Amino acid sequence: MTKRYFIFDDHPNIRRGIKAYLSENSDWQCAGEASTCEEAVALVDSLPADAAERAVYAAIVDASFKDKVVAAQSGSDAVNANGFAIIRYIKSRALPIPCIVYSSYDFGGFIEYAMSNEIGADAYVTKDAEESVILTALYEVSHGRTFIQGDIITRYTTTLQALSYLTRLERQMYRLACDGLSNQQIAERLGKNIRTVENYMSRLYDKFDVKSRAELLNLRSHEHRK
Repeated sequence: MTKRYFIFDDHPNIRRGIKAYLSENSDWQCAGEASTCEEAVALVDSLPADAAERAVYAAIVDASFKDKVVAAQSGSDAVNANGFAIIRYIKSRALPIPCIVYSSYDFGGFIEYAMSNEIGADAYVTKDAEESVILTALYEVSHGRTFIQGDIITRYTTTLQALSYLTRLERQMYRLACDGLSNQQIAERLGKNIRTVENYMSRLYDKFDVKSRAELLNLRSHEHRK
């Protein structure tokens, strides 16, 4: 069966490089590319209903885009200006498109969040990886498996272990912090006062043995102390 991929990234050189590599080293064909969330949603919405019967699909998705919030063409749901929102949109429509996060971020918390049920990514590859890793990820997700780049798995599992000790509210706050929300925004989202959020965030720092939000999302500080 024909194998086709989408590439959603706002850097033209990244798109060009991936397309060139896959064209020369695999039988995967580019089904379309997008530099904005709006373009990505339009491509997803244009996929025919019987797409899965015609070809195997996958999407390579940058973690963040610079464009503003856009409305999905098929409805009124808003799509935030980041790749995670595109993945959420694909998953919400139950489309046959496994998603590979392709990001410059290698933070343990960021990887865990991308692979969580809240986002639903099927694979995670950093932009520092060899191009062949993308091909491996495409192979794995096209066979119904998840994939995480080998040298970042420890960061992912360290985060999973730490998360298992959190209360429900602490986990909520951690998730929102991963999504880039400030303490004030978290307070508004959860209906809490700012002091309560500050106290909980301080508690999270203590539980993870970190001193800042950046370290909390990264969690590589744990590995540095081993």
